[in-house]
Amino acid sequence: MKIRTKLLAGYLTIIMLVAMIGGVALYMNNDTANQLEEIDHKYWEGSKSIMDLRTNIYAIQGATMCYVNEEPEAIEEIEEFKEEIESNTLGMENSGLFEQAILDEVDSSMDEFYETISEVCMVVDTGNDAAVDESVEEMDEQTEEFKEYLSGIEDEAKEDMDTQIVELQDSLAFANQLIIIMMILVLVFGLIFTFSVSKSISDPIVLMTKAADDVSSGKKDVEFLDIEGDDEIGTLAKSFNRMINSVKLAIEAMEGKE
Repeated sequence: MKIRTKLLAGYLTIIMLVAMIGGVALYMNNDTANQLEEIDHKYWEGSKSIMDLRTNIYAIQGATMCYVNEEPEAIEEIEEFKEEIESNTLGMENSGLFEQAILDEVDSSMDEFYETISEVCMVVDTGNDAAVDESVEEMDEQTEEFKEYLSGIEDEAKEDMDTQIVELQDSLAFANQLIIIMMILVLVFGLIFTFSVSKSISDPIVLMTKAADDVSSGKKDVEFLDIEGDDEIGTLAKSFNRMINSVKLAIEAMEGKE
């Protein structure tokens, strides 16, 4: 193989390895960034849905109290807030932040809350003040319990998100360390390759220089160069050996004439 071809093949290999490692690093960083963005988006959507749900629960509680205080039109507001709450629970589901078991539990809690609201409204229609007070107290307790439950699942979701972020960052840091090690290995390979090629060129040249000095000084026992190969150095060595042989024959011929 020609020296130029060796150098070209070697350096192209190094360039390809560097490009491949760089491509992997870029892909991993972009993929991690996309995953972090997706996690952040899921948490933002889920957290917003919980915040809106909590707000609408207080709103439907307030509308129910308006109905208790003899404001019949408040029943329409209650139905409107129910629709808003359904939209909030759907937002929680679409966010992908919460497991199905949690979503089912939220739906179950909302059904119980709606039953309590309906019970309050029915008791108000009976005019039994004691029963109304008891139903309102139960509604207030459910509201606070549900608020605490929503805060709990939001905190759990935040902890899960933080854990996922840490795991992603740790895996990315580990991958970057491996990439750095690979880059160092490629650099070492490049240095070894460069040294090997330079040595394969310089060593034969040193031998040919010594042989040329011996020939020029008139030595007759100059040994032929033991250099093989089909590259430029090998071809030059063969030509040099032919020259040494020709010089030896010329010297012998001159000595024979004398």
